[in-house]
Amino acid sequence: MRGSLRSWSAIVLLTALGACSNIIGVSDIEIDPSLDAAGSGGKGDTGTSGKSSGGSAVTPQGGDEAGGTAGSAQGGKASGGTVSGGTDSGGTAGVAGSFGGAGSSGEAGMGGEPPVDPEGCEESCDDEIACTEDTCVEGECVHVADDTFCEASSCETCRVGIGCVATGAKTTRELLADNGFDLNVGDWDDQSPANIIVEAAAVSAPHLLKLGPAAPNATKYLYADVYQWVTVPDRTVGLSLSVSYQFAPGAKNLDEEYAVIALYLDGDVDPFTQFHEFEGGDPAQPSWKTVSYAAAASDVALMSGLDFSLDFVAHSFDGVYRFDNVKLTATVCE
Repeated sequence: MRGSLRSWSAIVLLTALGACSNIIGVSDIEIDPSLDAAGSGGKGDTGTSGKSSGGSAVTPQGGDEAGGTAGSAQGGKASGGTVSGGTDSGGTAGVAGSFGGAGSSGEAGMGGEPPVDPEGCEESCDDEIACTEDTCVEGECVHVADDTFCEASSCETCRVGIGCVATGAKTTRELLADNGFDLNVGDWDDQSPANIIVEAAAVSAPHLLKLGPAAPNATKYLYADVYQWVTVPDRTVGLSLSVSYQFAPGAKNLDEEYAVIALYLDGDVDPFTQFHEFEGGDPAQPSWKTVSYAAAASDVALMSGLDFSLDFVAHSFDGVYRFDNVKLTATVCE
């Protein structure tokens, strides 16, 4: 408001080598028909598949469907068969047997699994721990703890190899100095005109913070900003503000009047987190009322270790806002 108001798989080519076939013709040798029935070739051994075969091994056939003319000496072509050699490489096809004999089976190729990560890790880097980020770096698995996956409100942090672990007890810290505006030692930066004043109505005498109204002869709204710098402690898991206030509504353009209590990063005109906005159309609050507000957890998660200003910002014509006994409390994991 200040300012406005402040990841190859390797494609494995499975190559099956085709078996070579030979035809041997013999015309003057008497063949024992028991060696090979006419029209039927011998059968080769079954090829053995490699590890992680991409498909079932094919049983080699030792001959053509027709082994030749019945009664002829030709036993047909023998074929060693095609062998599926596994994922990486195929086996060598068997050599065709003569006279229709069985071809020897091919030697199975060594199968293999492609790398699971393009960086070269042979196994999955997932350690099955929810709060770690798991990556492969130059062939090595790297696990990085990320506390944002743990329950901050229970003071949990992430431990590599373990998971979320409660690592501290919660305590509270008051972040503001001069909660009642009474010390007058410069903890609060009071922009002109002076808004920290002596008034009998103060809860903590003698001072209070009064925002509005504009001067009696003013033709535009009063802009006021009173603030104090604070540092949000490391491992803060909660921020709450309590304040006592009074409100006397004005009579003009109430929809444009307001007072805001918010935390700002240095140089920002929009609040980082806003505790509350009191509006000009709110009902009157003639007596002191103490209220409390909590910062959004999503905001608090980003604030640890940073410096902010806590601002009371008002845009008022004839409405009057009084504040006293303001406290900004951080809940911290020790």
